[in-house]
Amino acid sequence: ASLVYQLSSTLGAGFTPMIVTGLVLLGGGSLWIAGAVWAGVFLIAALAMRSIKEGKDADLGAEHM
Repeated sequence: ASLVYQLSSTLGAGFTPMIVTGLVLLGGGSLWIAGAVWAGVFLIAALAMRSIKEGKDADLGAEHM
């Protein structure tokens, strides 16, 4: 699990500056496109968090597999 976590954070953090630079160039030097993309990512993450059920009281017994 740690290997996957470290690899994903390295790849995510490594490509983020290139992605934002591309979005800024696409916007002609303005940051509005980069801001809109980050707002969209936040909105998707917020909707995903709202759509999942709370699992603290879930029965993890074998009969549910």
